[in-house]
This record gives sequence, C-alpha cells and structure tokens, in this order.
Amino acid sequence: MSALEPGSATWVAGLLASEWGVAHPGELRPLTSGGEQPLTHTAGLWEYEADGRAFVLKAQLNPDAARPAGFYPLKRDLVARCRAAGVPAAEVLPTVRGEAAARRDGVVCEVLPRYPGASPHNAGPDAVRAVLGTALRLRRTLDALPARTVEELARMPVNPLVDQEDPHLALEEAAELLPAAEARPDPWGRLAAGALHELLEAAHLLADAPAPVADAVVHADLHRHHFLLGPDGVTAVLDFDNARAGDRLLDLAWAAELCLSVPPPGDRAGPELLAGFVAECRAGGLLAEGEHRLLMPLLYAAAAPVIVDIAKDVLVRDILSPAWARYFELLSPLRRAGTHALLTGG
Repeated sequence: MSALEPGSATWVAGLLASEWGVAHPGELRPLTSGGEQPLTHTAGLWEYEADGRAFVLKAQLNPDAARPAGFYPLKRDLVARCRAAGVPAAEVLPTVRGEAAARRDGVVCEVLPRYPGASPHNAGPDAVRAVLGTALRLRRTLDALPARTVEELARMPVNPLVDQEDPHLALEEAAELLPAAEARPDPWGRLAAGALHELLEAAHLLADAPAPVADAVVHADLHRHHFLLGPDGVTAVLDFDNARAGDRLLDLAWAAELCLSVPPPGDRAGPELLAGFVAECRAGGLLAEGEHRLLMPLLYAAAAPVIVDIAKDVLVRDILSPAWARYFELLSPLRRAGTHALLTGG
C-alpha cells in the first residue's frame, strides 16, 4: 500500500488534519473490541487519541457500500433523535465545515467517539436483557419518526452488495454451489459447504416470509456486534449505515435472535429470554397478533442472498477472508430455525 493510498497511515493522518482539524492524532491503530476485530468487510476502522479522548475514524473503502451524499446528514439527524429518546446511538462528529461526513479520493469517512465496552457474546441473562431493552427502545423511537423520514430514506436505497437479491433464486444458487463446496478438500470448502447445508436445511422458513414492505425506518442490522456493553449496560448502538425504509419487523427479528445468539450456545436461559421478549413486545404494542411467526422467516429471507454471495466469494471469486466464518456463524440459518420453533411451538 502506497503512502497516499486510501487506508494508509499517511492518508488517514492527512484526512484527519484537513477534515477534522486533528493535527496530531497520535498512534493510529486498527480498531478492536474486546480483543476482537469489528465485523466488517467494507470499511476500514482506526482508533486514535486527541486531547485526551479516544476516537474512531471509519472509512468506507468499498465505494459500492457508500450511500448517496444526502444520506449522511439524514443519518446524523436520525442518530440525534435516538439519543434524545435515551437510545445510546453512536453519534458522528462533524467535520471542520460542519458536515456529517467527508469524502476523500472517493472514500466516505466519518469520525465517532470511541465508546467503552465490547460486543456481548457468551453473556448472562442480565446482559441480554440490557441489550434487548435497548433494542426495543430503539424500535419504539423509530416507530415514532414522521412519515417524511421514511420517504426520504426510501429515495436512498441500500446497495445489497450481492449478485442475487431474490432469496428464492439465491436458494437455487445454493443448491448449485453445494457440490463444488463438498468437492473442495480444504477448510474453505468445508466452511462453504457447512453454510450452504444449513441454508438449504432451513429453507422451509422462506415459505412464511412476509412480502417486502418499506413503510418504516429500520436500522436493519441489529446483530450483537452492533451493541457495545459495559458494566452498567449498553454504551452504544453502532452502525446506522444500513438504515432504510423497510419492514419494522426486521429490527424485532434481529432482537429476538439476540436471545439465543448472545448467551453461550445451549444456554437454558435463551428460551426463557425469548418468551419474555415476545411478551414485552405484545404488551407494548410492538408485535401484533401472529407477527411473532414472521420474525425468523423475515430474517432468513434477508440473510439467504448474503450467505450465498459469501459462498461465491470462497468458491468462485477465491476471496478468502477470515471474516467469512464469523459471518456464517452470525447468520446461521439453523439457529434461526431453532428460534422459530421456540417462537411458534413447532
């Protein structure tokens, strides 16, 4: 990487100086959370210190993942509304010109405070309840936003970054890819084959997936890596980059899955947490009668194209990222099938 190539240390330091007035950012370090690399394959994240405080620079190194210019001030306003409602949404700091993001060499960049805590994993029931409470507060806040915010976001769709968006056609591709994955004798073949087997084994969920709607503001990516948890509760909700006009049940589906994805595998608290989550959603008017049956099918339909595209990265494009195993675990179709069985008594 050359000194002035986007993502290099020299490039990052120059960007911070010109766009945020940070003349001496100190050591630039790749960001980690609780010793774990953040789960992203499109952005570069660097931690630095200035004036005794820690910050994070986020550079969207994949131009296909960048949103239209008008999205970033809209996202800033959305985060501000969430914070005003008591949701610890990670705020974005303005540039020296007061803009929500900077664009350098075609790369969209943002600066955020470095929030304490780590993404919850193998956590106990109290930690899960704290994360669920924050997720539901966020959903209530988004439900209260005016219709014009939905309309503005609808004009700024998210690039899905997959070849095949239709989950039904993605399943057909999964069946076509599976023999190549099974024939590949290395760990990458086994990784892709395992993910494709899971996807096909849980395909029954797709039959119950609701038709797409775009009538609400949706975070759309409320997995465990987008919550930071400290000793006193959730310190930040991260990554509103995929905020969109969509189905509000998608956020609730992600939240429901937290009941089983955050505790240790097989933890007996998971089903109890899930039952409590559904009861709270019903009591608070977040879930109407029968909507709990749509949550995991909706989440499965959203993930199927992503799983297949990552399998293509391995088997077709020969893109062998260490992040793929973590993505497959995060999007596990069999965990969603198990969650669906608990939700429906099936």
